[in-house]
Amino acid sequence: MARLPRFVLPGYPQHLIQRGKEHHAILRDEADYWYFWESLIKASDKFGCDIHAYVLMPTHFHLLLTPRGADSVGKLMQSVGRYYVRYFNDRYQTEGALWGGRYRATLLDPDAYLLPCAHYVELNPVRAGLVSGPGDYDWSSYGSNALGTEDPLVTPHPRYFRLGRSKKSRQNAYRALFDDTPLDPA
Repeated sequence: MARLPRFVLPGYPQHLIQRGKEHHAILRDEADYWYFWESLIKASDKFGCDIHAYVLMPTHFHLLLTPRGADSVGKLMQSVGRYYVRYFNDRYQTEGALWGGRYRATLLDPDAYLLPCAHYVELNPVRAGLVSGPGDYDWSSYGSNALGTEDPLVTPHPRYFRLGRSKKSRQNAYRALFDDTPLDPA
């Protein structure tokens, strides 16, 4: 049976999740993280996807992005997969699929769900017990969104800009989203 086409609405954010095959590690060391991160930057620029939040985990990754075109998300994921899987297989002397099936994507209402989804994405390493707070994890957009750290992968969504008039007030408001969240790994 043929795969059903994905529903993509250009200009509306989507939450994407891609897992490693059988939950195996897809990112093993810092060189892998850097290569993957750079692959995402190139593909998002080339295929027209604005990434608002992300987290790169050892066995999977999350992206909160807004595609500018109907085929932007598919092309981005295809490009990242093509280059990163080749890199990974060459580096670790493996072959075959790295991903555990197709990526999952959920279309979001930006006014209701964009900021809660970004919050969910950036708390992933805390929930997994890798760090005690989201600012302690190097491979997420939290530093950019909450602390003002420069990250060329992150493009703020218009909903983020409504958090405040200045960069500092937006960062403070964004951090406040995390204040009431229990940070116990569950």
